[in-house]
Amino acid sequence: MSKLKKKVYQEEAEEFTRIFERAIRKAQAENRQFGLPDVFSKNGEVYFRLPDGKIVYERPRPANSIRLAVERILKLLK
Repeated sequence: MSKLKKKVYQEEAEEFTRIFERAIRKAQAENRQFGLPDVFSKNGEVYFRLPDGKIVYERPRPANSIRLAVERILKLLK
């Protein structure tokens, strides 16, 4: 592979990385807005970042999260 092709591939990979990182930040902001946890993994372990910033290993109770999200969405629609 020529140096030019490698450079083009590298630039494209960097652009995709920027796009993905923006999408992740947007999704995290929306989750915080609606009171939903972020889900991520590190070293093969799944973690949940709660809206208050606390990181937990156990999955939050969905009924509570869904209820809070619905309440916040309804408030935004008013």
